[in-house]
Amino acid sequence: MERGIPKILVATPTYEGKNYCLTQFIANVASFTFPKSCYDFVIFDNSRTPDNAKYINKTFGIKCVWRDYSGMSVIQKLAQTHEEIRQYALNNGYDFLLHLESDVFPQEDVIEQLLWTRKAIVGVPYQLFGGGQRRVVTQGWSDTELKNDFYVSCLDLSFIQHWFFDGTIRRCTTNGIGCTLMHTKAIANIPFRYVEGDDSAPDTWFTRDLISNNIPYYVHTGMIAFHYNMEDWLEYANLIKYDKNE
Repeated sequence: MERGIPKILVATPTYEGKNYCLTQFIANVASFTFPKSCYDFVIFDNSRTPDNAKYINKTFGIKCVWRDYSGMSVIQKLAQTHEEIRQYALNNGYDFLLHLESDVFPQEDVIEQLLWTRKAIVGVPYQLFGGGQRRVVTQGWSDTELKNDFYVSCLDLSFIQHWFFDGTIRRCTTNGIGCTLMHTKAIANIPFRYVEGDDSAPDTWFTRDLISNNIPYYVHTGMIAFHYNMEDWLEYANLIKYDKNE
């Protein structure tokens, strides 16, 4: 570890369905310009069997952790995987966690750019969905929510408009967690969770818990990551090629 440089965990949840861009994703992480001695890259696989984790480890030489989540719902499995990543970062003495989804491709100096913001929670925007439903994942504040210091429902907030992206570091309600740098002290008491009977994604509950604990969430509006999402999220996803969805 370089003197004075924080220790960072780059951690990625994945499963076999994301292997269509696995090689490109790993190559992108390998291109990061942050000192290699100062960050570790670990993949957390929640596929149905350990075969995909073994394949990743053998083919790419990357540590890949697998857990048996059979019998769990998709939302519960996602929450458990995200929480395992958080616990790994806390238990192994990392200063920061860069939570990076396996189909999100940030620029090479993403770690430096996010560290320079000096924010405890800061993310890089990326596109959500595809085709005619394509929009940036970042959600902003409204006057109503700003006046409500008790509880904010991120499901009720509007997606931000183009004027929001002025190259500065701006506060938001959420930017997803597809590419988010988190100081481990800030998330020490903010677990990823799910609520039985609720289909909200674990990053939604995570955002709500940040708000209730007065931990601000920021986004670097001078950056954007490529989201190579080939899953069939919406009816109109075939209206644009996924390699052109920026």
